[in-house]
This record gives sequence, C-alpha cells and structure tokens, in this order.
Amino acid sequence: MRIAICVLLAAGLAGCKSWFSSPDAIDPEWLAANQEFSSYYDANDLGRALTAAEDSVEVAERVVGRDGLLYATSVNDLAVAYNAVGKRAEAEPLFLEALVMRERLLGPDHIAVAYSLLNLAAFKAESGRYSEAEPLLERAANLFEAALKPDLRKSLENWRKSVETIGLRFLRGEERPDGVVCPIDSVEHDVAIGMIELAKIHNAQARFDRAEPLLRRSQHLLEVALGPEHSDVGISLTVLSDLHRHTAQYSFAETEAERAIAIWKKTLGEEHPYVALALVHRGLIDYLQSRSVDAMALFERARAIQEKTIGLDHPHTLLTLNNIGLVHSQNNQYEKAERIHLHVLELQERVLKPGHPDTAASLKNLGAVYLQQNRYSDAESVFLRALAMEEATFGENHPNVAVGLNNLAIAYYQLGEYAKSERSITRALEIHEQALGLDHPSVAGTLLNLANLYHETDRSAEAAVLEERAARIMAIPR
Repeated sequence: MRIAICVLLAAGLAGCKSWFSSPDAIDPEWLAANQEFSSYYDANDLGRALTAAEDSVEVAERVVGRDGLLYATSVNDLAVAYNAVGKRAEAEPLFLEALVMRERLLGPDHIAVAYSLLNLAAFKAESGRYSEAEPLLERAANLFEAALKPDLRKSLENWRKSVETIGLRFLRGEERPDGVVCPIDSVEHDVAIGMIELAKIHNAQARFDRAEPLLRRSQHLLEVALGPEHSDVGISLTVLSDLHRHTAQYSFAETEAERAIAIWKKTLGEEHPYVALALVHRGLIDYLQSRSVDAMALFERARAIQEKTIGLDHPHTLLTLNNIGLVHSQNNQYEKAERIHLHVLELQERVLKPGHPDTAASLKNLGAVYLQQNRYSDAESVFLRALAMEEATFGENHPNVAVGLNNLAIAYYQLGEYAKSERSITRALEIHEQALGLDHPSVAGTLLNLANLYHETDRSAEAAVLEERAARIMAIPR
C-alpha cells in the first residue's frame, strides 16, 4: 500500500515592522533607537534587532508613556523581533497589546490597526490557530480594501504626509519623487500584503479556489507599485508556488519558486532566511516528483542558511531538517530518517506549543518510517496521536487529516484489521476528493490503497474499477 507522506514547509514570514502611526512629536532618541532596530532587522541581524527593539520600548515609555502611539509602535516591533528569533510566547501578548492601543488611540478603522491585525493573525496562523487568525485577517483585508476607495485613499495619503513621517528616509531608504518620505511604498502595497496573508490561511485550510485569486491580484498590485523584482513580489510568488504544489501543478510551482529565489538572492543576499524558504519550496517540488538528489541538495543548502541566520532549533530550521528526513526515507535510508525525525520531534516538543501542526506532521513522518521498518504497532500509535492533533487544529475534513487516515489505514491493514483499514481509507478518499479535486495525485494514491484492500478481501472486480480510475489520474500531465 502507498504511504502518504506529510511534507513540512517553513512558510512563515516575519511580521510587518511598524511605521510611524503617531501624532506624537518624534523624539530624536526614540527615532535613533527605532532606526537601529530597523537597520539590524533588515540586515537579518536578529539578535541585535531584538536588543534594539527592547531599547526602543524603554525610550518610548520614558518619552511618551505607555499611552503614546510611539510606545505602541515599539511594542509591535518588539513582538516582531521576538517572533523572528523563535520566542513566540513572548511575542503574542505584545502583538495584542499593540493592536489594543492602536484601536483605542486611532479608532478601529485606521490603517495602522490593519497592520496590527495582520501581524497578530499571521502569528496565530503560523501557530496553527487558523480559526482565530481568519477573522482578524478578514477584518484587516476589509480595511486595506477600503483604503483603495477614492475618498479614504485621499485621506490616507494626506495622513501619510503628516509630521509622523519625519525621519523615515532612514528606515525605508528612498524618497518619493514628490519629496515625501513614506513608510510604505503605496496603498496598493498595503492591500497586497493583506491579501497574501489571507491567502496563506486559505492555503493552509485547502481552500485553494479562494487563495489563488487573492494571490494573483496581490502579485499584480505589487509589481505595479514596486516593480517585478521587489522583494515583496517574492512573497506572493512563494505562496502561489505553495498553492500550485499542493494542487499538483508542478510546472507552475517550479517556475514561481525559481523566480522567488532569484528575486530574493538579488534583493536580500544569498544567505537570507527568505532565500532558504524559497529553496525549501523548490526542494519539495523535486521531492514530490522523486528527484531525491536535487531535493536533498536544496534542503541542505536551505538548512545551512537557516542554521547560520536563525539558529539550530528555530521552528523553520526544524521543518527543513524534517524534509531531509523525508528524502532519506525516499532513498530507503530508514535508520537515518528515524534519527532525524526523533531529533526534530524532541526539539519541536520543547519549543512549540502542545499539539502544534508541525509536531503532528513530524509524528506522521516518523510513523511512515516505522511502516517501512515493519513496526506496525509503533506506527499505529504515532499515527493516532498525530490524527488527534490535526483534527483539533484543522477540523475533520482537512487534507492533512486525510494523509494521517491513509497512513493509519496501512498500519491497520498490516495488522490484519481490515474493517478499521477500510473505514480509514474510505474517509481519507472522501476528504481528498472534496478538498483537492477528483483528479489530484493524492486521490489516485488513496484509490490504489483501497484497491489493495479490496483485492485482499476478495473484491477484485471493485478493485479493478478503482485501479482504472487511479491510472487515468496518474496519466494527467503535471
């Protein structure tokens, strides 16, 4: 029977730094501290960025107190810094504090509130808390869309030209042709970033038909506003590549990932974490097409960048390491794969919250190794644990749940528990068909597993029908 592997992708991108959403006078000491944070953050010197963000909070509290918007800006930046270095428990309450302050001081419909909503939602999504993230992102998206309307757009542009933009040339680098220094390149940029974050939520929940239009529009807005080689265009391309990988449109996914790699190498440098992210995307496309040598080279390159820039035990580094374990399994190197998956699990259980989707995916990959080693009871145990986690996180009808059910069915099959196996495979097939479409490769693999079970239980005629359908799906060019 065919084992369904759950690939792991470091998809989280850093939060949005603040811009000066403040009528407070810009204190030179605070400006210097905030400039220092931004410089270190943009240079990916995350340890110094965190120290600078902490200094910025202290200065803001001394200058304007805890009720000033400069303080809210510094608190948001400190949350971004904590999240970037993997200190997620410290980041979340700060994202929330910045949001509450901006809502109170600026009103619920201010564009600065949209950015706080975006940061908090992205944080929750990266934590696997999609039901909490989605309403925040929907609200942020509505605020960004409203900013494109002529009356509100004029108001926003006037607000951007106010005194709060003083000094931003030090943070953003360039002045506009009219001499006004803006913290963000355009209103379209704001809208596009909101759309990308919302699309990531849809991707994670297999709502690809809702994600793709958002990504297409965001990419167009970014390319018009910033040019086709701006680093933020790479974000849109990477998320679009992720969508096409999940829907088995590998040629599109490959092109988009390659373009993102080129953009980020040019704009951010060869060893930036975003380059590593795009390399992982590209490696997964090779892995899914059994090009294990190419996949391993890309994963190893990504891991080297991540270990150097974000650390050995950062969640994104662990995801890449787990993908290396998948390639070892693909090459029948099961002992190496097992060691890697156990190591990653140990670290994930230490740095992530209980029940995190990354941990569940690692459990499934470990269970797949156990299946290959004929350790069926061990496989059943870890598959059941992973299934409970993912049903709690994603709901009962998510493709990740179907992967777990498929693998659990194989364990039951090998243990001779055919009734349990059939129930699991049938449910996995229903989920895959509904979430991914009738012609997705995952549907074909599940059909073949069910056909094997039918052969084993003397239902060869039914099995032949399933095998014929699977063959038609697998013949579709990708």
